[in-house]
Amino acid sequence: MGVRLEVADIQGRRVRVLQDGVLAPGRHTRAWDGTRLDGTAAGAGVYFVRLTGPGIDIARKAFLVR
Repeated sequence: MGVRLEVADIQGRRVRVLQDGVLAPGRHTRAWDGTRLDGTAAGAGVYFVRLTGPGIDIARKAFLVR
């Protein structure tokens, strides 16, 4: 089964997908470069990073500072 890691704005709209697929067990890292799905720069502000997968659904607040 796959995992999905995405960034959403304060209204819950998807801004960027950082991971969508199967990962091997273990520790993984992903970095967001501050761009939207269309490649334009996202504005400074509050965002939510959400990780979903089999048996997991975690959301955390993140701040983008420019």
